[in-house]
Amino acid sequence: DDPFYFFFRQLVFVTLGLSGAFFISSLSHNNARRIGVLVLLGALLLLISLPFIGYEVKGANRWIRLGSLSLQPSEFVKPAFIVFAAWIFSSVKSNNSISRSYRNFDMVINNFSSFGSARCWASIFTYCMLCCRLFLWRYIN
Repeated sequence: DDPFYFFFRQLVFVTLGLSGAFFISSLSHNNARRIGVLVLLGALLLLISLPFIGYEVKGANRWIRLGSLSLQPSEFVKPAFIVFAAWIFSSVKSNNSISRSYRNFDMVINNFSSFGSARCWASIFTYCMLCCRLFLWRYIN
């Protein structure tokens, strides 16, 4: 009944988002990479566990409920994957460990491409991974 309910709710999320952005921007690139990889692994584990712990909304079982808060783990994969891909691409560009970086990236692609055929988000993830594989293959060979 409060006319400002959604305003205050959005204000809380804007405050949390700006605080998170400020925190992440103050990290060194090594710490940002570590956090990105940990978030990626955690989000992928949550995605795998969705059939068991998720709940259905409009026919899709993509949400996890934590009390009054509901999360969609695929939203955490997106920025974490960007950090992970940037780390792999920068190591390829610096020629420090091209073959090891490519092998690690290729391992991630192979592990999740077979998992991705059943769900829409996983199919999109697989497509992005294959595009990245082609990009890396071009610079390695």
